[in-house]
Formats: sequence, structure tokens, C-alpha cells
Amino acid sequence: ENLVFLTNQFIVLKDRLKLLVAAVKAHHGSLVQINKTRLEVAKQIVALSGGSPIHDVAGKLPPSNENGEVLTDSDVNSFASIHILLSGKHQAYADKYLKFVVNYAIEWERVVVSRISTQLKTARVLQQNLNHYQSKVESIRQGVNVTLAKGKQVDQKTADRLKRNEDKYSIAKREYEDFASDLCTLIEEVTQRSWKDLHPMLIKMAQFDATLSNDEASSLSNLNQVVSVLKQLAQKHGLQPSARLKEIETLTAKMISTKQADEYIENGSNLSIQDDSSVGSTSALTPKNSSTPNNS
Repeated sequence: ENLVFLTNQFIVLKDRLKLLVAAVKAHHGSLVQINKTRLEVAKQIVALSGGSPIHDVAGKLPPSNENGEVLTDSDVNSFASIHILLSGKHQAYADKYLKFVVNYAIEWERVVVSRISTQLKTARVLQQNLNHYQSKVESIRQGVNVTLAKGKQVDQKTADRLKRNEDKYSIAKREYEDFASDLCTLIEEVTQRSWKDLHPMLIKMAQFDATLSNDEASSLSNLNQVVSVLKQLAQKHGLQPSARLKEIETLTAKMISTKQADEYIENGSNLSIQDDSSVGSTSALTPKNSSTPNNS
């Protein structure tokens, strides 16, 4: 009865370990996937910002060595470079998560399920052997009792057969009980004290999350400088904090065009912003000290 109870506990643990392995595998997959999407976003930022005033702060790439490996000590500080450098670190973290968390969970499940399942099969074989000799002894005893009930003597051959099977039954019983006792001890340990096997994995997971978050925070804090430069560029080009998609959707091409304003800026002209509400139109920017044509 104790073995049956503990076997049910093992089945519960086996199911939980299976779910754990699936969960950490999925999490590792999400780490790999977010790294891929991070690189893809950086790639598209590089493409969209190329040749523009925001390229240096948006899409400028860090230099690489002769092997094509990105140099981590570069002074390039763009949106793309920050995420590309972080991507390299993130890939290393994903590899560590696979090695120390996913592989441990897989090994934990393998060791426990393999050993307990194998020994449960052995226990069933020993129990079948026990049941076999128990059945034979009971059958022979029943025949002996019938013979004695008739007032007859049991022949020596039957008596020897009964003794031989009783000895085999005793051996089978002892083997099964000893094995079942050890198996119960083992199952009880790996189920009721499974937290001891979770403990080293949990330490690795906590260390991983803490280190990853700190490293990400440190790397992404460089984006504050990116934001600062982008705001300076916005001020220089008369850009409003809100996007201009509504104007692109509704205004005429001439009202939207900022070509002349950008040309003034690129040529180093001294410009003044006349009206914030008209930013996005060339009329918003005019050279200082420019004379107004006299039509009179």
C-alpha cells in the first residue's frame, strides 16, 4: 500500500518535471527570439536613418575587427550600436541559461524518471514472481487438505513439491519486500524532498535574472544620451514632440515640405523659429536679418 501511495506521488512529480522542462525551454526560446528581433529592429533603424541628420545617433554601427567581431570598446553611441552590443551579451546569457537551467531541468527529469521507472518495473517483476509462488503454494496446500480430509496420507512427492515451493515463496517474498522497502525510501526522497533538487536550479535562475537585468539596465542607460542628442536635433530642425503623421495625411505637399529649412540648416544659416505651431512648414524658419522684398 505504501508503494502504491508513493508511486502516485512519483507520477505527480514526473508530470510537474515535464511541465518545468517545457517552461524553461520556452523561456530560453523567448530569450533567443527577443535577441533576433532586437537585431532586426536595429538593422531597420540603420537602413531608415542612413544618410540623414539622425544617422550618427540612430544607425551608426560600432566598428568590427578583421574577424567581423563587433568591438565592445568603441565610442560609437547610437540606438543601433547599443542594441547590437547588448545583443552580443544577450546571446551569451541565453547560452548560459540553456547550459545551467534548461539542461539541469532536463537532466533532473531524466535521472528521476529513468531510475524510478526502471525500479518500478523491477518491483512489478518481483511481485509477479511472488504472486506466482504464492498461488502455487496455495494450490498445493488445497490439494493436501483435500487428501487429508479423505483420511488419506499425502505422498512424499507432493510433500516435497509443497516444501520446495514454500521455500521459493519465502525467498520471493523476502526479495520483493526488501526491494520494495528500498524503492519506497528512494521515491519518498525524490518526491517529498524534491525541493533539494530544485534548490541549485533556483539559485542559477535568480542569479541569471539579476545579472541580466543589471547588465541590460547598464547598457540601455546609454540610450539617455541618444535621447538627449535626438532632442537637440529636434530643436535644431524645429521638430515638435508630437509626430507629424497627421500633417502628412492631411496637408498639402508645399505645407508639409521642410526641404528649404533643412537646406538653410545644412548650409549653416542662422535661423530663428517664428511659430512653433507652424513647424513642418518652410514658413516656420526664416534667416535672421533677411530683408523683405519691397513690392512697391
